[in-house]
Parts: sequence; C-alpha cells; structure tokens
Amino acid sequence: MSESSPDPATQAAPGWYPQAQGGYQYWDGVRWVASAPPPGTSYPAGSAYPETSGLAIGALVAAFVFPIVGLILGYVARRDIDRSGGTKTGRGLATAAIVIGWVFTVVTVLWVIVIISLVATSRGTSVS
Repeated sequence: MSESSPDPATQAAPGWYPQAQGGYQYWDGVRWVASAPPPGTSYPAGSAYPETSGLAIGALVAAFVFPIVGLILGYVARRDIDRSGGTKTGRGLATAAIVIGWVFTVVTVLWVIVIISLVATSRGTSVS
C-alpha cells in the first residue's frame, strides 16, 4: 500500500478503488488504509478486511433484553460504522437493533398504561 495521496486538484472521494495488480484498496480521503480482493474471490489468510462491529451485535442482543439500551447502542454503532470508512460492517444489525428497541419500548409503554388503567378502574369499583 502506498502512503502517497493523489493530487489535491483531482482528490478522489473516499471509497474502494481497483488496483493494477488486482484487488481493491480503500481510500479514506487522505491515505490508502485497507486492501480487499476482487469480487467473487475469497480473502487470503491474514489479510485486512472489513469486520462486523461488535457494538452492532451487542446492540441487537440488548434490544431484546433492555430495549432502551439496544436503542442507544444501535445509534452509536451505526454512527461508528458510518465513520469507519468501510473498515466495519454491521449497519443492518445496528438498524435492526434500533427498530426492535423502538418497537419493544412502545409495546412496554402501552402495556404499562393498560395495567395502570386496569388497576385504577378496579379500585374505583366496589364489589358488595
């Protein structure tokens, strides 16, 4: 990987670019940071390739147990993945955690409202 940057007048946008020797390299806007093989081939052993964000996985798990924690982690993971420049994957997992977190939170709030209204109604009626 070359550490030299393109001419500022022709500065390339961040992204994956094909290389003459085959494969792709990621340009982060300042320097080349990662290599990947061409589409349809496997990664060689020990190569650098995008990894799934552990935060996104944790957010998805947390969304089922503690929905609000899953929501927060999901938003943080998605921002982290977007800022990683292609070195992290898992945006779909983070988005799923956000959706599940919101659904579970809304269901929980509705359930609490129903329980409170049932308790209030049962105290208002007396059985003789």
